[in-house]
Amino acid sequence: VVNYSFVSEEELAVLEQCGGAIKIKNALSTQQSVMRTSLYPGLIQNFTRALKQQAPGVRFYEFGSTYHQNIRWAGGAEPVALESPRVAGLVWGRRSERLWKDKEVVFDFFDVKAIAESVFGALRVTGVRHLPAENAPHLHPRARVSFHAQDGTVVGELGELHPKVSKQLLLPPGVFVFDLDAQYLAGWAPKIPLYLPLAKFPAVLRDIALVVPREKSSEEIRQLILLSGAPWVESASLFDLYEAPPVPPGHKNLAFALSYRAAERTMTDPEVNQIHQRIIDGLQNNSAVSLRIN
Repeated sequence: VVNYSFVSEEELAVLEQCGGAIKIKNALSTQQSVMRTSLYPGLIQNFTRALKQQAPGVRFYEFGSTYHQNIRWAGGAEPVALESPRVAGLVWGRRSERLWKDKEVVFDFFDVKAIAESVFGALRVTGVRHLPAENAPHLHPRARVSFHAQDGTVVGELGELHPKVSKQLLLPPGVFVFDLDAQYLAGWAPKIPLYLPLAKFPAVLRDIALVVPREKSSEEIRQLILLSGAPWVESASLFDLYEAPPVPPGHKNLAFALSYRAAERTMTDPEVNQIHQRIIDGLQNNSAVSLRIN
């Protein structure tokens, strides 16, 4: 979609993103009284119109600039506004058309996370981490993350709109949004695609089940596995989450599928066992993790 760069100050206030907004001196209406500091208001307007047309599900995306006051502007050569190219999206409702063989499935947090991550994949950007979002009051605490670059820079956010925000904007529950810093991602993306040949030797597959404190994210544990197992751990994928007895209270069981591979030869069981044990030792020493035996 392509939306106006002018929005209402009230919409930004509901989203708690009106700080630094630039007011329009000759605004045509109160609905277009300030320059947008976020792409969300326009997407929400698109969504509201779609709801009136009884759309069963929506996927709206926009690439555009946001505008903030330039504190260094004093009428000279400095621009009055700082423009930031962004990519944002709003997703809600049914994931697909109703079919006789499929149950009606609605979009959830993980669907939208995959959509946002497809942007990283299209740009061939690697090493993006997602961590719990701390400064995002407009997003629901149960489903909000921030995306971090390899140098720690926050490059975006994703989550479900907070119920109080949805109520004020007369929106149904289950509205998911994401916002990414397009300028940073474009600068981070490799300019020339790199070719990686198909593996000549088979992988050795192992599973590992870990009991971790509930507050620790699976991504944090996955990164520790990759770090401890480098360069032989080709991938580590979470395939199970369990939070009931015999797992202790305040803990959860995470099970990962690990793929070991060497580029120049087939790895042997003894050396895989040695690396696997090194990963276990590293996890137990650094992150209050224990190996689940039963």
